[in-house]
Amino acid sequence: MLMDEVRHYRASGLPQRAPNSMNNYGLVLNEVGMRPFFTALLEGYLQVIGARLFGDDQDRARTVGDRALGTDDWGGSSLSSHHTFVVQYSPDTDRHLDMHVDECDVTFNFGLTDAGSFEGSDLVFCGMLSSLEHRRQVVTYKHVKGRCVVHSGKRRHGALNITAGERASLILWTKSEQFRRTPTYAASVQEISRRIEVLPPETVCLSYTHDLDYSSWMSTTRIKVVVRGKLTSGDAELFVEPQFTVGDVAEILCYGTSRRGGSWHDYRTHGGTPPLASLMRFSCKGHPQLEFAKTLEAYGIGDGDVLDYASRVVRTSVVFCKAWDQLNGEPIYFNQRYALSNNAVTGFDLRSFAYRLVAPERKHTLGFADLRLICVRSGDSIEDASSVAGLFGRGESLLCVRIELTKWARCRPVFLVVEKGAPLVTHRGSFNLAIELKLLLFLQLHRKEYVFRRIVSFL
Repeated sequence: MLMDEVRHYRASGLPQRAPNSMNNYGLVLNEVGMRPFFTALLEGYLQVIGARLFGDDQDRARTVGDRALGTDDWGGSSLSSHHTFVVQYSPDTDRHLDMHVDECDVTFNFGLTDAGSFEGSDLVFCGMLSSLEHRRQVVTYKHVKGRCVVHSGKRRHGALNITAGERASLILWTKSEQFRRTPTYAASVQEISRRIEVLPPETVCLSYTHDLDYSSWMSTTRIKVVVRGKLTSGDAELFVEPQFTVGDVAEILCYGTSRRGGSWHDYRTHGGTPPLASLMRFSCKGHPQLEFAKTLEAYGIGDGDVLDYASRVVRTSVVFCKAWDQLNGEPIYFNQRYALSNNAVTGFDLRSFAYRLVAPERKHTLGFADLRLICVRSGDSIEDASSVAGLFGRGESLLCVRIELTKWARCRPVFLVVEKGAPLVTHRGSFNLAIELKLLLFLQLHRKEYVFRRIVSFL
């Protein structure tokens, strides 16, 4: 039920941000009306667990069974706030999570996916940030649906590559404002900068994001390729892997990264060209046109090699991106373009074409009126009666249009109009007591939240 809510919200077109600075795919549940529920969960159940595992000397347990617990005080006795979100991993989205520590005091990590539905993506836990062995491996854990891993936010950890399927987790980052004001916390944080490792780090515990000495310990296959001709002045330097495809390079030029990874640090200044084979041409090492599906390794492209870029000459056309599906914060483009055959094309024609693109992806749960088109360059809404030719700038042959979803509540599978003493009826005429009671309880719990107000407005 929770994952259904996440998918529905992501498909709604409503504003959403990345769960944290390291995950691009998921949803911040606090921002979609669920904060009260998870606050009640924290106060009613999780605070007790936090106190026993990471609380003060009075609350903290010393053993689990006949084994020493060995934990320290990290504010578990006074957890007062939370940042709650869902993260999702798959081979085509976020594949792994680099080693890091959390921006919290105690983390609760619930598995939401059956263990048999994905491969890889094991959690690796290393030492505490305040430890002399913080880059030494402690344990590896495979998520099990319904189980919760509780750990200090200051323990270094990460997720290995997922090789098949999809994994999702519900995570609560909890903090104790009271503990963070104590001398104990201040001393712990200050002490970290003075620690010196006593043993060489294990490679699985290294972080390419946070460790300045990463390259000296870790051999990597990452290479730098230079794209020439994309920028009017200078070259674009991209960091990729040999197994990346030419299509991945095109994605990096558009989004700053690709679904496989890689990076181009200057993309926000120079990027933005939709990564479509029909709009781009790359050549290298005597190959006049590189195929998007082939890897750099297959073409013998290595570190420092130059890819010559050229824009294709195309008919005046429109490309569409979807606001609800993003990569590195940028909406992802559809591969199909709409070619303008004459100046009589209107906004209604564009919306009809956009609906044909979106409907199969949304399993035909949308109505035609649920789509809204926005001109990416100007940010203006495209009205049905407007002339599309007038949206092009002087000399432009390509128009980028963002598809947004309106009336998001219609995407939900069940909505009720309930009157005391009257039968419960869904908009499909079916009757399912369990689902209806769950929804009623959800609406009651979030009656003051933004999501509830939108539902009431729709009804």
